[in-house]
Amino acid sequence: MAFLTLYAWAKYSRECREAWRDHFWVSLLIGLFSMANYLLILYALRRANVSYVAALREVSVVMVAALGVMLLGESMGWRKALALAAILAGALLVDLA
Repeated sequence: MAFLTLYAWAKYSRECREAWRDHFWVSLLIGLFSMANYLLILYALRRANVSYVAALREVSVVMVAALGVMLLGESMGWRKALALAAILAGALLVDLA
């Protein structure tokens, strides 16, 4: 990942500086929330069964897809709906096991 960042900075340095200047606070918040998310996952792994934590992490994909449809107007085709239903079914099966 670091090499990709260095490559992008070298190839698109002007655009990277503009994006950093225009979106500094958003980038900082995303970084902080990402770190908090990782720490919460580590805490949950210490407190609960790993299979439950892993299933809950996969359900977050379904929640983000639903937010994308509701807030961003993304399309929900039958393939995406089927994949999301399979993720929910898998999480439910883990919970029932």
